[in-house]
Parts: sequence; structure tokens; C-alpha cells
Amino acid sequence: MSSVGSAWPRAAPLAASLRDRFERDPGAGALAIGAALLAAAFFVLARSPILYGTVRAPLDILPGGAAQTLAFLAPLPAALTAALCVLAPWEGLLVLLLLTPWFDAAQVGWWIGPLQVLGLTVFLAALVAGVALRLRDPAGRARLSTRAADHRLVCLGGLVLLGLATLSTALSADVGASGPVWLHGVLEPLVLGLLALLLVPDTRGLRLALLALGCSAALGGLINLVQTIPTVPSLLALQDHDRAIFSRLTYFNVGLFGEILAMAIPLLAAALIARRPWTGRRLATPVLAAALAICLVCLYLTFSKSGWLAAGIALLVLALAWVRTGRARLAVAAAAVAVSMVVAPWPLLVLRPVAPPLASMYAAAMTEIWGSARLATWDPSTAAGEVSITERLYASGAALRMAFDHPLLGVGLDRFKAEYGGPYRDPRATVVLDAAHDLLPNLAAELGIPFAVLVAAAMAAAVMSAWRAWRRASEARLRLLAAGLGSSVLAWWIVSATFDPDLYRTWRLMASDIVFAAVLIGLALALPRLAEGRAPPAGRRGAL
Repeated sequence: MSSVGSAWPRAAPLAASLRDRFERDPGAGALAIGAALLAAAFFVLARSPILYGTVRAPLDILPGGAAQTLAFLAPLPAALTAALCVLAPWEGLLVLLLLTPWFDAAQVGWWIGPLQVLGLTVFLAALVAGVALRLRDPAGRARLSTRAADHRLVCLGGLVLLGLATLSTALSADVGASGPVWLHGVLEPLVLGLLALLLVPDTRGLRLALLALGCSAALGGLINLVQTIPTVPSLLALQDHDRAIFSRLTYFNVGLFGEILAMAIPLLAAALIARRPWTGRRLATPVLAAALAICLVCLYLTFSKSGWLAAGIALLVLALAWVRTGRARLAVAAAAVAVSMVVAPWPLLVLRPVAPPLASMYAAAMTEIWGSARLATWDPSTAAGEVSITERLYASGAALRMAFDHPLLGVGLDRFKAEYGGPYRDPRATVVLDAAHDLLPNLAAELGIPFAVLVAAAMAAAVMSAWRAWRRASEARLRLLAAGLGSSVLAWWIVSATFDPDLYRTWRLMASDIVFAAVLIGLALALPRLAEGRAPPAGRRGAL
């Protein structure tokens, strides 16, 4: 068992390892202290709108007492996380993934000239420093080089993606707008995804990473619930008017929160239905059950069509992968059809021509579930449905035209709206959307067709890696691990095709959804070799 598997999350052995690291390597200890002080100072000073031209996100809410307390306390966990990233990169990455909603809720970000620095930027610098320190150790260097050699095509693909995005940004008509999106929407997620691939020690470490991602979504949901519930008069108000404010503190856009939840729910569900808790602790089961319950409640409150659809399909895939008999799979399929009637109002298409009274009863029930405003977005003939469905199709078509006209490097990051409002405007469009609402066409438009093709290949490779591990696994827990990971990546693919999680917007001060997806893909690509027990040989296999 690796040191990560045996030590994390047990605090005492980890603390002993850190003390040993301080004693053996004073330079690393000094760097960790420096990173901690930098992170703490950043989270303290960036809360002021005066210093260094700080720009706070244009929140249309008033943070409550709990949210203000989180922001006030954030410097302490930020300092500890940064220090851990230097001394123990893998454990530091796990803590960073887990606490991301807390750091996002602090709403920190500095503009230093043209450069926008976020909390994630500081943590990533600490992680890179920690990995660089490991390279001084022959065993650590051998482990990283072996893992990189095993996944050389993935590493090469990541470098090509970064090169294409860098060239596109350098040649953009508005480098000032494209630059921050390049940093926080491309560079940081790519590096974190590759670090997850290179640092994950074994299947136990991978399970812990997936649990950290799932519990992170639940933490974000808890923050959103505490902030939002006291401010809305009723569920109907949240359905019809106030849903946009539900995730302002953590993921800003409620659609992005739905995307996070759709990826997290199959991970938590897979952990719960495993015969033994993934962490081997009795406390894990009630904690995971509570986390899953929070995520399901929050997914409902997002009223996100793409989030509901993606989570439903992901859970269906997970259930089909879990059961082993044809009869059980038929039962799962029947249950899925029943649930789909709540997720999407497709029965109206059948009932209205043949049974109008039943159609009216069904529509009334769906109105109670969705709210009249959100239910109308399913109907392209309504004003809300035209924007939610038809206008997005127009924008996706315009994105494809941009891609064909600028095939190699695209029009530049964050340039879709400017181009769509000009020569690429669809004459039938009534609004100018800021993105194509379909990830791959949007990437092709802004970064070029080769970039979009490589991203699609990475997504497909991640799903195939999970499927291959699921087919070859002889242990039930490993099959569930592969099924949960694969269904989570599939959920992101569905959301990205129906909502378009844009890479970054400077007013959001976070790109946590793209980071979540990038880490998922990195872990999925690492799974087959880990499942085969092909972890790189090195003296000490843990992150320390």
C-alpha cells in the first residue's frame, strides 16, 4: 500500500511525514512557509477593492453572515493548503479540490496590470514548486518520468493544446480579453489535469480524489443553500425568478453549478453502492450519503435542464454497469423511463394529440416541479424556449461558420460575442449570445478546429479508458470505480453539448467547473494502468 493510501486522510501519519520533511529539507520548509504567507496575504488583501486595482465580481446578491465569515476565515485554510501543495503535492491537490468552493466563495482576485491573479493561480504555483522539489530526489524523479513516459501521448497532447491556445491568444484581436481566459480557462486546468495524471499514486489514491471532487460539490451546495434559502420568499420564487442567484458565491452561474453537480453525483453514488466504503472508514457512509443528498437537492434547485439530463443519464449508465442480470437491467431501464418523465416533459408530445385531459394533468404536475417559467424553456414556440433552445442553435451554427473561416487558431478566446454581433450574426437571431452554448463548436470558433478535435479526443479517450478498466476489472469495487468515473466524464460531455460551460469570464473569479472536468479526465486516463497495478516503481510511492 502506498504512503498516500495508508496515510491519507489519517492526520497523525501525515503530520509526522511533514515534520520529517521539514527536518530533512529546510529549503522545502522555507518555501512552504513562504507559499503559506503569500496565500494568506492574497486572501486578506484581495478582499479590498482598493489595493492593486482589485475588481470584485459584480455580485447581484448581498453575502450573508455565513458567507462573510467564510471569506474572513479563508486565509487560514488557504495558507495550509499552499504549504501542503509544496511539501506533499498529491495531498495538497486533494485538499485544494475539496476546499475549492470555500476559496471561490471568498471572491478574491487581483488585476496587476493586464494580469488577473486568482486564488487558484497561487495554489497552482505552489503545486508546481512542490513537484519541482520532488524532481531533486532520484526516486521522485524516476516515478514522475516513468509516469510521464507511460502517458507520453497524453502529455504531448496537453502541450499541443497549450501551444495552440497560446498562439491563438497572441494573435487575438483583443489580447486583453483573451489573456485572462487563456490563463484561467486553458493553462490552469490543463496543468492541474496533467498533475492529477502524474501524481495519483494508485487506485486508492484515485478513489480519494474522486471523493474529494464529490464532497467538494456538496460543500459548494451547502454554502449556496445557507446563503440563498434565507433570501428567497418561496420555492416558486426560486423557480421562476431568483434561480440565477443560487450559486453566485461559489460557481457564479447556476448552469455551471448544475454542471458540477452532474459530474459529482455519479461519483458519490458509486462510492455509496460499493460493498465497502472507498475510504475503509465507517464514518464514510453517512458522510457520503449526506453529500449525495445535498447534491441532489441542489441539482433540483438549479432547475438546470442540462444538469438534470446529464445527471439522469450518468446515473442510468452507472446503474446498468452495476447490475449484472438482464432482468435487473430491464428494471433499471423501466425506472429510467419513468424518471425521464420528470426530467423532460416529452410525454406532452404524446398526450396532447390523443388525451388532452391527461396532458393537462401532466402539465400541471410538471409546473409544480419545474415552475411555469422554467417549464416554458422546453417549448421553442415560447419566448423563453426560443432563447433557451432556438437561439442557442443559431449561435452554434455561427460558431461552426467562424471555425471554418478561421480553422487553425480561431477568432480568439472571449471573442465569440464580438464576432457573433458582427459578420456572423444569424439573421433570425433576436439576441447576441456570448457563447455558442455547445463546447466543441465554441472551442473550434475561438481556438481553432485542431484544438476542438484534441479536446474531443481527450473526452472520448477518458470514457474509453474507464470502460476498458470496467471490462477488465475482477473486483467489484474497481468496477464501480471505473463506472462512476466514466459516467461522470459522460455527464460533463452531455452538459458541454447542451449548455456550453464557457472556459472563463473575468467577473466570475473562478473556472472551477473546467478544473473539475480536467482533473476528471486526467484521472480517467490514469485508471487503466493503475487498475493493472502498473504504478511506477520508486522507493517511496507517496507524494511525500
